[in-house]
Amino acid sequence: MEDQNREKTPSEAKDEWLQRLNDFRQEFLSLKGSISETWEKLENELRTLIEQAPQLKPAPAGVSGEELEELEKVLKEIDKGSKQSEILNSLLHGVGRYYQRVALFVISGQDVVGWLAKGFNTEGVPTGRAKVTLPLSQNNILHEVNTRQSTVIANPEDQPDNNQFLERLGEALPRQMLAIPLFVRKKIAAIVYGDQGDSLEEITMVPLIEIMSKIAGMAIELLPLRRKLAETPPPPMPPEEAKEEVEEEIKEEEPVEIAPSPEAITEEKRKVNEEAQRFARLLVSEIKLYNEVEVTLGRKNQDLYQRLKDDIERSRDTYNKRFPTLSSTTDYFHEQLVKILAEGDESALGMQE
Repeated sequence: MEDQNREKTPSEAKDEWLQRLNDFRQEFLSLKGSISETWEKLENELRTLIEQAPQLKPAPAGVSGEELEELEKVLKEIDKGSKQSEILNSLLHGVGRYYQRVALFVISGQDVVGWLAKGFNTEGVPTGRAKVTLPLSQNNILHEVNTRQSTVIANPEDQPDNNQFLERLGEALPRQMLAIPLFVRKKIAAIVYGDQGDSLEEITMVPLIEIMSKIAGMAIELLPLRRKLAETPPPPMPPEEAKEEVEEEIKEEEPVEIAPSPEAITEEKRKVNEEAQRFARLLVSEIKLYNEVEVTLGRKNQDLYQRLKDDIERSRDTYNKRFPTLSSTTDYFHEQLVKILAEGDESALGMQE
């Protein structure tokens, strides 16, 4: 008993810290290795697409060399975004170079929700934040994009509910309309809309807008991977009594593997719980990152679970498979849902008991 309560010697404290440091490095290398293949593939594809944009041969019909150079600038701005909102803003700014009115609609369950608009001056759709919510089942150009899963150029009369859709946007009746899907993880997450207002100009530069949308989707997919690599947690600090003794040794030697002692059972449980908490936090943070608009609406309407059910259940299954022994005792995943998605208000999840 006395031996358990006695203070550690500097040498023992140093050995314990070295073991913790080694565990930390192994865990970080494992995490980095698990995501590096996906990260490198996406990064390489994104870099290639951006670099090749100004050299497209043959250039898309009606697209000049100067326009391709401008495209490269837009793509680089999109790629710089460190948040989903920054990426989408850069995308809409780029699309706005070619059309008098542009808007971004986010798929939210069975609805499409206006997220951002430029060029509209009506009360319902001011320049800036859009204020339009429409059922996805309404037979208009947005519905057509979602059905075809591809770009649609249409006249107002092509879909029976286009006039109702256009009335929500303003008084102008455009000659043509353009709607392009933005895919994230192989699903349409948003729809980019553009028209020329009440002018007689036609829709042009469609291939460039499609490239912008593709790059924006890829940039959003890369966000969590980039954060994982950039936000390396700091290693454990050595105890003060062993700090000076350890500093020189760390500079000269790589840490060696140290077998856990028989008395480390409690410590191992603590590590498992800490890892489970970190993993749950990572999973839920990714849900929030990919669904910023859905999260905002879900908090307001207290139906987060219903809006994000597929993502939540997929992530919960991943968590339970990694920590099967904890799922029936301490639900760290649910705790992070409340903390991160619902900002501490469990009722915002809208989950029935």
